[in-house]
Amino acid sequence: MIKSAVRYTAWIGIIKQTTDELMQIKGYSNKEMSRIALGTHLGDANDEVSASYRNAIKYAVQNGIYTIDGAINYRGM
Repeated sequence: MIKSAVRYTAWIGIIKQTTDELMQIKGYSNKEMSRIALGTHLGDANDEVSASYRNAIKYAVQNGIYTIDGAINYRGM
């Protein structure tokens, strides 16, 4: 039980350190990465869903969410 607790605590420390480091990454902007992200994985690859994603992305960015997960394999891209 103690080994499990130590292992869990170590993982939490690694995750926190990694999260803190990621928050400092600067890309094409001077903004820090947001702690909340928007995912774009679900939904059919059609115009209606794409329009919904565009609206959601605009809303997210206007409200301080700058981390958007849009992998190339999502939704048939």
